[in-house]
Amino acid sequence: MPRILLITLFFIIVLFQIPGEKVPVNEGTYGHGLFFRQVAIEFVDVIDKDSYNIWQLQHIFPFALVHMVYVIFGLELEPESLLSGMVILNFIFLGLAVFWFFRIMKKLHFEGAMEALAFVLLFFNFFLLKEVWYNPFSTDMAAFCLGLAQVNYFIRYEKNKLFLSSFVGAFVSPFLLPIGLLLMVLPGDKLVIYEEEKPNSIISFAIVVFFAVLMLVLAYVTGRFEASWLLFLGFMVSLITLLVFLYWVGRSSPINWSESWKIIGKKLHKERILIFFGGLFVVSLLLWLLSGSNSNVSLVQLTQAFVGALFRFPLDFLAGHLMFFGLIIPLSLVFLYRVLKETALLGIGFTLAMVILAVFALHPNSGTIVPFLPLLFLGLMKAIRRYRVLWKDVWKIGILNLILSMFWVRLNVPGLEEAFEKGERGGFPAQRYWMHFGDAQDLGVMVVVLGIFIGLLWLLEKGRRRYVRS
Repeated sequence: MPRILLITLFFIIVLFQIPGEKVPVNEGTYGHGLFFRQVAIEFVDVIDKDSYNIWQLQHIFPFALVHMVYVIFGLELEPESLLSGMVILNFIFLGLAVFWFFRIMKKLHFEGAMEALAFVLLFFNFFLLKEVWYNPFSTDMAAFCLGLAQVNYFIRYEKNKLFLSSFVGAFVSPFLLPIGLLLMVLPGDKLVIYEEEKPNSIISFAIVVFFAVLMLVLAYVTGRFEASWLLFLGFMVSLITLLVFLYWVGRSSPINWSESWKIIGKKLHKERILIFFGGLFVVSLLLWLLSGSNSNVSLVQLTQAFVGALFRFPLDFLAGHLMFFGLIIPLSLVFLYRVLKETALLGIGFTLAMVILAVFALHPNSGTIVPFLPLLFLGLMKAIRRYRVLWKDVWKIGILNLILSMFWVRLNVPGLEEAFEKGERGGFPAQRYWMHFGDAQDLGVMVVVLGIFIGLLWLLEKGRRRYVRS
């Protein structure tokens, strides 16, 4: 599967999606998209009045850019016209993402089957083949593009460009600036890896116990204990299942944390810490000065909303991420030991960024971790490159990812528009779209998707054992 064939197939699918279905209400958008479209309509007038709060400013860049282009060229700031503008901008971001992808491949010396595998894992999914064209008023495409730029400049040690992409990212996602500063400022020294069999340690158990206590406290604060007994039972089963999963992840880690902390203590000088927090403070201060009233922005409420979305069903975040991103999630679990090893070898900053990813990946809405996806992709591909990838496996994974993306499925069936208008997510018409989001899946859909996830884990593990070490 030559490079040109992959790119052609991908962009043919995308070009068919662009003039296709859109959200059937509000002239093509819903939720936060309504605010983002309003930014594209009146950005200059509102920014002069300091009417955006700090959260809104952290997502404003793509829509402010569309507004400025429309004003400069005298185009009408109407919903239908702006929808076309956002689709074009997302397509430009996608082109840049593909460009940075191949720059990363060149730096990693990936060619042939390995390059093709990387492409189908990263680009053949619901997120890029359907969602960004169905609901264009979103920051996800821009965040993904800038995330790939950060990874590219990180592995090339181009810190000036890494900072520039991170600074622009501060107006796209609240995660991109901290990620960039972690990669840029913190030491790139490798963490210590167990060369022999990992000894028994209480660290994994202690972390799980700490996490359990923290989640129980947050659940109490957010009113989970006051829910019906059935909802409370579901919460406890979900929490116990997650704790078992986290314990397995901890036991799979090859990182010698007791020795690694010594390295971190030696290398993490106060100057680096000051630069990191100073960079965060300066940009945050800039955002604060540009913002208007922040009385309606509450860190407590954001935390409550985040925790409130957790533990609807056992491991619901895995089901959501599979339907949104495809096989990159289960494949990362199959190669978890090597992914964690490569993460440690990429340095302290990269490791801490991946730890943050692990925390936010527990949220079943996959849009939360879009800025982190390129980091996971880099760790996974560096893990897989130790194996000889066969073309037949590339074909299998590519076809499976296309099936999971469901790009060919018609979403706007009778009843979906009414479900959007009523805010309903349950039932057949609504689940045709919402099944791709872990925080909106019905119980029945989630059970089926988790069954598919487990089956894919079995198939991928079986395939991994057939690989020959290069």
